[in-house]
Amino acid sequence: MAVTMFDTDFGDCFRIENEHVETPLYVDFGIHRRSSTLTGAAETNRYEEIINDMPKEKDFLLTHYHDDHFSGAVYMGQNYPHEKFRDVYIPDVWDTTDDYLLIRFILWCTIMIDIHEQILISFLFCVLYAEVMFI
Repeated sequence: MAVTMFDTDFGDCFRIENEHVETPLYVDFGIHRRSSTLTGAAETNRYEEIINDMPKEKDFLLTHYHDDHFSGAVYMGQNYPHEKFRDVYIPDVWDTTDDYLLIRFILWCTIMIDIHEQILISFLFCVLYAEVMFI
């Protein structure tokens, strides 16, 4: 097993790889905007470095709903529409005390109805038919 910790200053982003699993798992991907020395162009450059280092197939685990754990995923979704996570693991939304953070998280998500009229949760940063698992 290999764990890569990306330098996000005050934030988090880890890549976990295992020789028995083809798809790496990214655990969080964000920079805290108010407390970090990475602001403006430096913040954008760090997001770009991490995204450019990502393989085509990748999964994402969000540990909790603080922007320093998901702001990079939002940046990726807004600026790299071709870059998507395959499977996404997020905390159980019904068991959070950070309601205002949950609302912020939901605002950058969309709920879509496909041609079979099944409701799908399609995040800006995950492929259309990815599995979204609440943990």
